[in-house]
Amino acid sequence: DINSGRQQMSASSNKVFFMMAYFHQVEKGRIKYTNSDKKTLEKMIRNSNNGCTNKIINRVNSPKGKGDWMDTILDHYGFDATEYEKIPKGGRTIRNLTTSEDLAKLFTMIYAGDLPHSEEMVRILELGASDKLVHNTCIPIESRFLDSHGGYVQEVGNKTGTIYGVSSDAGVISARFQTPQGETVDVPYFVSILIEDKEAKQDNFRGGYDAWSSAKNETIRSLHEAIYWDFLSRYSGQPPSCNAHKGVHP
Repeated sequence: DINSGRQQMSASSNKVFFMMAYFHQVEKGRIKYTNSDKKTLEKMIRNSNNGCTNKIINRVNSPKGKGDWMDTILDHYGFDATEYEKIPKGGRTIRNLTTSEDLAKLFTMIYAGDLPHSEEMVRILELGASDKLVHNTCIPIESRFLDSHGGYVQEVGNKTGTIYGVSSDAGVISARFQTPQGETVDVPYFVSILIEDKEAKQDNFRGGYDAWSSAKNETIRSLHEAIYWDFLSRYSGQPPSCNAHKGVHP
């Protein structure tokens, strides 16, 4: 836990809050969950489509009676450090802010079934979108590694975020480990990594956007690898099996 209560730019990771607010409105009977909205939500989370994001924000705020339903809903659930804006042209959203604490609370409530339509939100989060936590890492993702490596990741439900100056990923990792006694243990855990460079400028960006984001994405991967190997050693007693980093992580 490092700076989990510090408010930071979160880029597209905030879109999970928008999905939560949408289903809150559905539960209250203010809007209906249509097939069109279903596809829009899936594109917002799986493809991080900004146009779809703004459509969902409009849907949340569309019922009459409140000037800003989104803020009201965020306050209702106690997400006091989370702020939002529509995604501007060009995609660089600097007013979508949150903390790792708020993200942890949100994902915990979703996966515990404590929010309206939690099961549907889990389905959307686990559609197989790209992630910076497991994809392109040394972490096993197939059940055949349970015996040979002591564990593997079964599922990832997450939302990434990337703009120049921000790289993030937050989600629930469903891991399975085999103990030294041969017992199988399922371990779900939450990870939120937000990297922010407030001095980032669109022009003359340090190292260039691609170079910066690529380096920070790799940092997120390496950090989560270290977290996973720690769980592996605790539950299975086996050492890391990481050829790329030789078991050494930041």
